Amino acid sequence: DNEVISLDLANSNTAHLLIAWATGQWKSECLKSIIWTLINKNLPEDLNLILIDPKKVEFSRFKNIPHLLSWSIVTEVEDAILSLENAVLEMNKRYDILSEYEVNSIDKYNQISLNKIPKIIIIFDEFADFILNWKEQKERLEDAIKKLSWKARAAGIHLILSTQRPDKDIITWVIKANLP
Repeated sequence: DNEVISLDLANSNTAHLLIAWATGQWKSECLKSIIWTLINKNLPEDLNLILIDPKKVEFSRFKNIPHLLSWSIVTEVEDAILSLENAVLEMNKRYDILSEYEVNSIDKYNQISLNKIPKIIIIFDEFADFILNWKEQKERLEDAIKKLSWKARAAGIHLILSTQRPDKDIITWVIKANLP
């Protein structure tokens, strides 16, 4: 529609993001554009990325960027689940820090502390691929996504999920409610 859409992920009040389009509608290109913008506007000490790419080819050009939290592109389901579960642990650790400093967001903490905590953005291309092809892992994957979508924003952790199928079998109502 030739409409510019912008979203400030630096703001802890900004919601997570769900990108859902049909096959061949440039979802992966949209994600790559978002990644390029993020790495060009943020230093690695201010922003870390977790890139999950089940197709193994869409994010390969980003394999050497210093912003990567895991120092590699995540392509396997078990590694994706571990990355998401580690992000949940990091979120909980950050909430302990926020509580200790009596602030309610990472932005406020970074304003008063000399030990800045970087934002983390988890970008997951083709979320449906893992949900549909790894049914035995679906519960762990969804559990981590749910926890992050519920309360990770104030801890400076944002999710960007992409899928061809945003139906209830892929994106549950609980997850969809937190991913506009």
